[in-house]
Amino acid sequence: MTATHDLRDELSAFLGEVHAACAARLRQPALDAEVVAVLAAALSAHRERAVGLVAHPAALLLLVARAEGRALDEALREAAVGFTLEFLALCMFDDVADDELVGVAAALGPAATNNAALALYTLALDALSAAGHGAAPGLRAALRACMCEHLLRAVTGQHRDIRRRDPAGVDEAAAQVIAKTSLIAEIAEFTALLCGAPPERARALAAATRHSCLMRQIVNDMRDIYGKPDSGDLRDGRATVPIVCFRAVADAADQARLTALTAELPATLPEIDALLVRSGAGAAVAGLMERARL
Repeated sequence: MTATHDLRDELSAFLGEVHAACAARLRQPALDAEVVAVLAAALSAHRERAVGLVAHPAALLLLVARAEGRALDEALREAAVGFTLEFLALCMFDDVADDELVGVAAALGPAATNNAALALYTLALDALSAAGHGAAPGLRAALRACMCEHLLRAVTGQHRDIRRRDPAGVDEAAAQVIAKTSLIAEIAEFTALLCGAPPERARALAAATRHSCLMRQIVNDMRDIYGKPDSGDLRDGRATVPIVCFRAVADAADQARLTALTAELPATLPEIDALLVRSGAGAAVAGLMERARL
């Protein structure tokens, strides 16, 4: 068996343990049965989602721990549960903000779902606190500061997205994407610190994950325009990375043309695709992707 297969098997087994631990954590006697039901449905949907193993938030924890030479222990398992619950809470808040509730959450409505997400966040913070409980005082302070900084960045990114604040340029658009995905950087930095890595190494790992998230968001933004029969982002007027790049490089005539074409979607999507390439926006997106890769 190859090292790749060994890692895949280890990831699969670990994520199964994490999901079981998360499910057990949701069975809180202080929670209303309907709250537990919506949280359990969110956890189940996350586990069944057809994504690669490494897309799971707890997978990054395991990979960082392996890179730091730290075997899985109770502290890391608590952190894995905390990050998984935090991820689910952020997804629930995001679904409410984007009016994308389904299943049990849709039946309960946005107010009840936000309330349930708050319960999930409380359980996440409890687990993350438990992860650092046995650490030395200095490390506990560093873990707490790491968690607080990244969570506040995520709130800022989400706030600007909800308020539809269009970034002033490409750099600000990239910064906004990075802010919204601060959880991933938090996982990398928190785990590295918990494993005993020096602060500068933990911050370097966080920086690498920020750029990785930017690359992934660029792919998602481009897929919405080039990989679908219609573009929800264009219809909603979202200032995605390719659109911000277009605004930065296109002349007034091309910008007016995009506005006119957007009003006639989806029939005009092929023309929009060509316009973005011809204007130089495609090259600008590729340049941003390459800078993130490097």
